[in-house]
Amino acid sequence: MGEEKANLNHPLHQKVGEILQKLQKLNDDQYEVIRDPACGGKQNIPLFLTRRKGNDTEIWNVDALIIDKERDKVIAVIEIEETNILPSHIAGKFLTIALAKYFIHYNQKDTLDHLYLSWPSLNYHKA
Repeated sequence: MGEEKANLNHPLHQKVGEILQKLQKLNDDQYEVIRDPACGGKQNIPLFLTRRKGNDTEIWNVDALIIDKERDKVIAVIEIEETNILPSHIAGKFLTIALAKYFIHYNQKDTLDHLYLSWPSLNYHKA
């Protein structure tokens, strides 16, 4: 779902990814930075409408996600637009992301984590 990221030649995505990687290295104990392939990461970052992971509940793939591990909060959901900067396009992306409730991914132990997104404070908990 979301936009296709097959063409990974996106200079802005790459630059933001480099900055986020530096943030991760400087504050590894405090922040977890997850980047998609266009930003130099190794995984997609799907957001879902429900706790059930499926094509029918996946609403978008964002470019990056930053979690403050000390405060147990998602502090940033990052979506980068390099090509279409029309207000209606940007607003559509924002609304789609705002409708999402969960980020579901495999953690370091290869078990699924369900991170609940609570807008606007972006609190999360492992469900």
